[in-house]
Amino acid sequence: TSGSIVGFGSIIVNGVRYDDSLAKVADVDGTDHSNSNALKLGMVVAVQGSATTVAQAGFNYTAEGTASQVVFVTELLGPVTNVVRDAQGQAQSFDILGQTVHWSSTTVFDGLSTTLGAVEQGQFAEVYGFWDGEFWQASRVETSSTAPAVYRLSGVVTAIDTAAHTLTIGQETVSYAAVGLDAALGVGTSVRAVLNPNRVLAQPWAATAIRRADLQALPNVTSAELDGFEMELEGIVSGVVGSRFTLQGLTVDGSALGAPITNGQRVEVKGRFTQGVLIAQSWESDEDSDRERKGFELHGVVSALSANTFELRGYSVTYDASTKGAQVLANGIGVEVKLQLQANGSWYAREIESDENASATGSGNDDGGELEGVETSDGD
Repeated sequence: TSGSIVGFGSIIVNGVRYDDSLAKVADVDGTDHSNSNALKLGMVVAVQGSATTVAQAGFNYTAEGTASQVVFVTELLGPVTNVVRDAQGQAQSFDILGQTVHWSSTTVFDGLSTTLGAVEQGQFAEVYGFWDGEFWQASRVETSSTAPAVYRLSGVVTAIDTAAHTLTIGQETVSYAAVGLDAALGVGTSVRAVLNPNRVLAQPWAATAIRRADLQALPNVTSAELDGFEMELEGIVSGVVGSRFTLQGLTVDGSALGAPITNGQRVEVKGRFTQGVLIAQSWESDEDSDRERKGFELHGVVSALSANTFELRGYSVTYDASTKGAQVLANGIGVEVKLQLQANGSWYAREIESDENASATGSGNDDGGELEGVETSDGD
């Protein structure tokens, strides 16, 4: 499955709660992060694991499984430019390496900018999200004042110059002279490029890696491993031709879905991967309203309880008389909490239930106390 992380206490992705305590965790380059608690809410991840079983009623997730590998996928990393603001001075979008980034109330912000619209020119940002055919819809944005060691640029190849050994991604020209170019990559292909940030003035960016931007190009993943298995993808539909469309760089055959799917829809699609194509069996909407309704979900042990706040997995959560189930709160008890992220960056508990299986910090690759979220707005 591939989608954004919407819950912790193990990880919840696309309606499935995966036990990731023994999973190998890596970034998009294959660097191991298994013992670093690197996973955060809002990250887009690809999960390989067991078959799933139906979950008990009452949770935001509908199935459970065990993850063997989790890869988190950064799409953009670099300097923030071209911040567009509304009449009140709130940022509405910004660019990284010529790619425009938009966000919504379900985007998680962390770092220097922890609330919607607080991104500033001169910051550096790391973006997780989905391409909608025109710009990136961010599920998580991490901002910093420190320049990264490499830049990352994801997008669609619009031109290739074989004589100059360059390709164009959006507005940027990238040299592939040092890394070569896969013969399967052409104009119209979605790619992820790693760039040397020390660009020579008036010269193309120098790529240190260029890969296809789909699941089959992720570390330790091969088509043979995927072929014949169930798959579920979250993303934004593009390239609709008849009953076929593109989602996260993969071709989806939607002929069995019944209802038409159109470009620009954000969806979750479930099916079986066969010979390079996801044969879709079912789908559901994943628009802002759907994600706001579902919210975040945390499983953990309550600490630092006061009249209107408590700590859960290292996060300060507020509650009030409107919070369903607040009477169960006590220091040291395990709970499941459905959270809503407020516009000011604070976390509000909509509903609390006892969860005797919840741990204080998780184990192995569990989030280890981190809540830096998705499926609602910013976070820290």
